[in-house]
Amino acid sequence: MLRGLGVLLASCLLCSGANQAAIHGQVLDPHGALLPDAQIEAHRVGSKQVWRVRSDAAGHFVIAALPKGVYRLEVSRQGFLKVSLPVQLKGKNVSIPPVMLNVAPQQVGCDGGGICL
Repeated sequence: MLRGLGVLLASCLLCSGANQAAIHGQVLDPHGALLPDAQIEAHRVGSKQVWRVRSDAAGHFVIAALPKGVYRLEVSRQGFLKVSLPVQLKGKNVSIPPVMLNVAPQQVGCDGGGICL
């Protein structure tokens, strides 16, 4: 009886793995330089599920164990404009083209003494 339960449990775990995939990618700046420590969020469309990772020293990232479905990938880093793109997972791993983040415009303002920067 216990052996049959173990086989059933193992087969369920294998089946659930077949319904999962990963998104692989890399983050670059406008000059093609690697962007480490960028935040990558995978928002599953139609749900409130969000997976978060950061890019490594070479700008690479992997978001693993994602259920099949449609995702909105958001890539951001301080000092750069956020990029959002759709990704569809059909049960296999997806490598997306490098994501290029453009530099955010610098905000120019005046302090309370009337001196503009």
